[in-house]
Amino acid sequence: MTRWPPAPDLPFLVYSFPVAAPAIAGGPQAIELCGLKNVIGLKFTAHGFYKLSLIRNTGADVINGYDEVLAVQARVNELIEFTIRYAYFQGVKTLLRWNGIDCGQRVEPRRRLTDAEQQGLREALLASPFAYLAG
Repeated sequence: MTRWPPAPDLPFLVYSFPVAAPAIAGGPQAIELCGLKNVIGLKFTAHGFYKLSLIRNTGADVINGYDEVLAVQARVNELIEFTIRYAYFQGVKTLLRWNGIDCGQRVEPRRRLTDAEQQGLREALLASPFAYLAG
């Protein structure tokens, strides 16, 4: 096997294409690679937009073939992060119930949001870009 001599002054773009070549195991590894000397960015060819946004949030330059949906995905990620503060599944079920979609009772060991948590969720929603979900 031929080994190329190091080229310390040349910029390098990491290419992540997990379907064809799963050498980069995940987001943390991609973030670590982007921090290496001379790495100027990452070409990300996958549908893992949440992972992509986490990589971009580090300040890494990322080129993606699916950039047109990133603005929408950013709002989805914001809502995900928002609902995680309220025991995710319970928070999502509460939001859906408030908007006319009753998903039924929780499944053990999950618990229902307390009245205080529901009030906190509603108040937080009303103060956010997602006020329309406050029911």
